[in-house]
Amino acid sequence: MAENIEGIILTEAELQRSILDYLNRQHDCFAWRNNSQGTFDPKRQLYRRKVGFDIKGVSDILGVHRGRFIAIEVKSKTGKLSPAQIAFLSKINRMGGLALMVNDFSQVDRMLNELRLDAKRDDCGGAGDVAQHETQGNRIE
Repeated sequence: MAENIEGIILTEAELQRSILDYLNRQHDCFAWRNNSQGTFDPKRQLYRRKVGFDIKGVSDILGVHRGRFIAIEVKSKTGKLSPAQIAFLSKINRMGGLALMVNDFSQVDRMLNELRLDAKRDDCGGAGDVAQHETQGNRIE
């Protein structure tokens, strides 16, 4: 279970939907749910993996905020990242995107506020590197 901003207990799926709804209501953000599970084959009673450029560990939510790629992995309070998820989040951060794990709705709100502060710094000619700031989500380096 995960918690939203009012302290109400939500499932991971409910928290994902809340985050997506929130991000897509912002004028400067576009986000979508990344479905990485394979297709269920009822005849064989198993999930078939996607063929081709399937990447393991891709985050639950992907998006763009003012031209910057974002990746959000949603976990419950006790949820743990897999090695593949850690590798994916790390790669996005190394390549200039912003990737983090959240288990609380307020972490997403803080992330968006940090991104907006950075954008204002960039607009004013200041240093706008999110890596210099503590986004109070669980940013993976």
